[in-house]
This record gives sequence, C-alpha cells and structure tokens, in this order.
Amino acid sequence: MIETMENPIPVMDESVYHEPYVVKDGCLCERIKVKEQVIEVKLADFVPVLKSEITHDDGAEQRKLFRVAGTYKDGTVLPEQIVSADEMQSMKWLLQRWGQYGAVIPRQNVLSKICHAILLTKQEEMREIAQCISRYYGDRSGRGRMNSRLEKENSKPPMGNAIVTSESTLGLCESGEARYLYLELDENDIVLSEFSKYQKLARQNVLSGMMMRYVDWIKEKYLDNTDAFAVLLREKFESYREMFIRKLSERGIKAYTRTPDMLAHLKIGFEFLPKFLADSEQIGADDFKKYADTFDELLLQNTAANSEIIIRENPVNVFCEKIKSLLDSGRCYTEPRGSGAPRQKNCIGLHDDSCYYLFMDTAHSEVRKLCAEQGEHFTIKKNDLLKQLRKEGLIESRTSRNTISIRENSASVVNVTVIDKAKLNDRLCAAVSPRGTEVVETAEQ
Repeated sequence: MIETMENPIPVMDESVYHEPYVVKDGCLCERIKVKEQVIEVKLADFVPVLKSEITHDDGAEQRKLFRVAGTYKDGTVLPEQIVSADEMQSMKWLLQRWGQYGAVIPRQNVLSKICHAILLTKQEEMREIAQCISRYYGDRSGRGRMNSRLEKENSKPPMGNAIVTSESTLGLCESGEARYLYLELDENDIVLSEFSKYQKLARQNVLSGMMMRYVDWIKEKYLDNTDAFAVLLREKFESYREMFIRKLSERGIKAYTRTPDMLAHLKIGFEFLPKFLADSEQIGADDFKKYADTFDELLLQNTAANSEIIIRENPVNVFCEKIKSLLDSGRCYTEPRGSGAPRQKNCIGLHDDSCYYLFMDTAHSEVRKLCAEQGEHFTIKKNDLLKQLRKEGLIESRTSRNTISIRENSASVVNVTVIDKAKLNDRLCAAVSPRGTEVVETAEQ
C-alpha cells in the first residue's frame, strides 16, 4: 500500500546525485549536451535514492542487496524496497512493487540510467548515515554547549561503539572525521585462512561463548560494588587521557581535542581483556605488560596516520586544492573584476590583486566534477562548505553572510563568496606540510 503524506519530507535536494543526474520539480532528470547547450531530460516522475547497501556473507559466498527509497513528484512517499543485485540490473521491480508510481519515461536505456542514478546516491546517503552514527555513538550532541538559559549542557553517555566499513573515508567535517579511528587495510593485511577459522568459530558460537564468560568475569570481579567500579573507571579514564595528551605532544602528533578521550576509552576497554586472560591462565604476567605496551604503541601510530587522513580529507583543503588545479590547468578561469568582458561557461568567478570572488554554485559543481573524474568523493553540500570555509577563516566578509552582492558592471549585480588569495595559498601549504607535526626527539636517561 502506498500512502500519501500531508506534509511529505523531500527525499533529497537537487544535489543528491553525481553528474549527470539531477532532481527537477520532483522528477529524476539527466543533463545532456545538445548543440553546445546543456538541457535536462526527464527519466522518471519520481526520485529514487539508495538508503543502504547490504552484504550477506555466510562464509562461502557474498550476496548484495540494496535498500531503495523514493518520492513521487506529487509528494507521495514510496515504500522502501529491498532489491537484489539481479533485480537492480533489470529494474523490472519498479512496476512490480511501485505500480503506476514506478512507470518511467519511454526512452532508450532509461532503466539502466535510473539504476545508475540510484547507485550514484550511495556516497551522499552513506555520509548522512555516518553522521548519524557518529553523533549517536560518540559524545552525542550538546556536550559543553550553552542552552537558551545560558546553562552548560550536561554530557550524555555514549551509546556504544560502532564498526563501520567503507571503501573511502567518510568525507565529513574535521570534527566529524575526528570521531573515527580509521584502520586502512591493504589486500595482504588479512590472512584469509585465519579469517576462515574465526568465521567457523563464530558459526559454532565459540566466540559468543567466550564473550559471555568475559562478561560473567566482569560481574564476578567488579560489580559487587558498582560505585567503587565507577570510581575506578573514572580515575583510569582521567589518568590515561593525561598520559595520551603527554605522549601525543612528545611525538608532535597533531590530534583533535576529543582524540585523547577516545584513546583513553580504548585503553580501558583493552586493559580488562588481558586481565581476564591472565585470570583464566591463558597468558602470563610478562605477556600482560607486553600486550599493554604494544597496544599503546599501535594507538599512537594509528593516531598519527589518522591525523594525516583528517588533514588530507578536510573538505576545505580539498576545495582549495581543486580550485587551484582548475585555475592552473585552464579548465576554469576567473575574470578580472570590472573588466566587463563577456563570461564563458567555465568562468567560476572574478578576481583582483588580493581576492577571488567565486560564483559558489559553479565553483562547487566544478570541484565535484573534478573529484568524480579523479575517482575521489566530494560529498559536502555547498552551504555546509560555506560554513566550514567561514569557520576556518578563508571567507572575507564584514557581515554574518557567507556571500555578498557586488556590482559587476553598470548593469548587473552578482552574488559571490570572497576568498583571500594569500589565505588560500597558505592553506595549501599547510595541508602539504601541516604545522605541529614535527617529531620531538627525547634522549634516553
């Protein structure tokens, strides 16, 4: 049954798809070039989006499923569907499951184009899911912020830990990226024979049985006095956080402010496991210290690698780098301010001696195209990018707005975002050689 909502929430805005697909008047369209003009051709009277990609792995084979949602042009919310890879290939499920709402425009290759468009929503949707997960499982919203009564909000306890797999980093803002501890795996990092053994143990419920025994051990050893255990955990957390702040500083590792908190929590979680193994006579006292020291070193090494990822994947850094590449290559250009010359299609703004005056819709679109061509992902929306540019001091504005209106000539006014050239160049230099990453050498006593 398909129900029409009185105030339907649009599934996505116009930028949900990568080029050449767009949303226009609630319909899925494709941008094509005809006689030097770009026109929008309708493919369907609905907007389908990929909500998630599901992999079923039974140890012998993997099976792909796709969860697809949609909204009809009149606002009717179409029921979400779980679609197999074979069904996605043929796209016959549109009529079978959505009925008349799933009808498409009779055009050559239209079904394959709709399939392609759906799969091109993946990165944007996954980014939004990742944001929700990071907020839900991390320190959660409101920590340390002021409410409307000018009172500091209390921290909310984390809801747990999440393990997320992805083919690339999530492309969030810097504070969002810092909520994750990335582990980059190469093809040879996993020994498949060992992995298969653990999959077999999991199917035989051996691993779940070990976890149950571990939980029982925690109860027996610590939970007879829960207040004392809470104090112990708090003291450990504060001690380990201070330890990691010091070690990160000594090694010159640039880390986000929440990183020592994350490392302290991980160390506490790991510390109880060797204790459990020692009490179960699976390891000795020497092994316990060796594992603890190795774990600390792995955390520090991975934090250094994460720092590079956060700097490299910061959308502001990516935007500045791609804008410079577009201008240096001649693919795009900026007109001298006040020249009055007619603009070409690849003009992304104006310039004078000290600033760029960017047409942000065009500049943002060109950066996304370049990233897609280079196999990279630039999923941040234009307005979010503007906020981030302003937060990091690249936008020149005397008001609270991220764009200003300037007179291009005597007859026209344009809206632009003003970027200081020197700050943009400084930003590029800092991304290549970030400050504060020098290794501090200490002599042994």
